[in-house]
Amino acid sequence: MLDPIFHLIYVSKTDVLKPGDLGDILFAARKNNPPLNLTGVLIYNSDFFFQLLEGPASNVEKMYKIICDDPRHIACKTLHTYTDYHRKFTQWSMGYIPFDEIKFEEKNPYNLESYNSVINLSPDRTLSFLNYLKKEFQS
Repeated sequence: MLDPIFHLIYVSKTDVLKPGDLGDILFAARKNNPPLNLTGVLIYNSDFFFQLLEGPASNVEKMYKIICDDPRHIACKTLHTYTDYHRKFTQWSMGYIPFDEIKFEEKNPYNLESYNSVINLSPDRTLSFLNYLKKEFQS
C-alpha cells in the first residue's frame, strides 16, 4: 500500500527580496527536499510567496517551521492541509512559477494580486488553483 502524502499550502508576506534571495531559496529547496521526500511548487510576486509542500507529514511540518522562521517570510498563514495518496507535483523537488507567467484570466478569478487577498482563499479555490498550475506548468 502507498504511504499517505501530507499536503500543506501556505502563503507568506514578504518585503522586497534582495538580489539573489529567490535563487538561494530555490537552490536550498532543491537540495534539501529530495532527501526528505518532499515535492511542491512555489509562486512569488513582490508581495507574497504561495507554496505547496507535499510529502511525509513530519517532514512537511519540519520544513514549514524552517520556512516560517526565515526572516524573508513574514506572517506565514496555512491556507489548507490535507492527506491523500497522490502528489500533485511529482516531478518537482521544488518547482517555481513566476507570477507573471500565470495567465491573467487564471489569476483574476482567484484574486491573487496581494497577500491580503490570498489569505482569504477557501480550501476549494486553493485546490482549484493548484490543479490549474499542475495542468498548465507540469507536463
